[in-house]
Amino acid sequence: MPAQSSILRLILSECMVLICATAFFSGLGAAVFFADFPSAAFSRVLVFAVLLSLVVGALHIGHILIRTTILDTQRRGWKNRAMRDRLTGLLNRQGFRDAWNTKTMAMREDGRTGSMLLIIDADHFKRINDRFGHPIGDQALKAIARTTAGSLRGDDICGRLGGEEFIVAVHGLTQNQGYVIAERIRSAVSRLTVGANGHEARLTVSIGGAFSGGGAGFDALYKAADENCYRSKRGGRNRVTLSPLAAIQRSRYLREPEAEPHLPATV
Repeated sequence: MPAQSSILRLILSECMVLICATAFFSGLGAAVFFADFPSAAFSRVLVFAVLLSLVVGALHIGHILIRTTILDTQRRGWKNRAMRDRLTGLLNRQGFRDAWNTKTMAMREDGRTGSMLLIIDADHFKRINDRFGHPIGDQALKAIARTTAGSLRGDDICGRLGGEEFIVAVHGLTQNQGYVIAERIRSAVSRLTVGANGHEARLTVSIGGAFSGGGAGFDALYKAADENCYRSKRGGRNRVTLSPLAAIQRSRYLREPEAEPHLPATV
């Protein structure tokens, strides 16, 4: 935005210079071509030439401002559509990353800490599509998206990764507060049902989360949250698994097999 504002100011400055130059040369031309007029008529012609130049210039500036506003509104609309998931209206993957980066920078400036990333996966979603059809499956995704977004605070970030996977980022909180939010999402979704022709199916989600007290990057949190989401799936689904990022990384390190000693080749 600052770059666009600078460009607009430059354009308006150039327009003002052109308007002043036009008014000057209009007055000069009137003075040259109408010098033989009586003084009263000459004064009116001179004033008319200068004012006409100023009015036309002002209209031109107004046209530029209106067109700039329209184009900026259109650009914002195009960008918003490009960053949104068409089905649910949530942020898509790229839109979520941009929102995460913006929020993280704002937190650093404010000196706040504590970030949590949640991966939310709809349980047995293929069964819903197979049983009721894809239109009902789309309704299920919209319901999960609406319920998830409605369970968050005003400045939290919610997006859809694709398929039946959603993602949530919550900043400026403790791990216990993060768990409360994750559990609120799980509980709210578990009360949803979808169906057709008198048959209904209950919706549930498995949630994996990773918490960092500060300084963790998106990729590290995403990988840890994704691992915890798989743990929720393997643990029976419809549950929340949330861990500190440091604990997940330590557990991952301990699971790595030790490297085999290098033995010299026998002759």
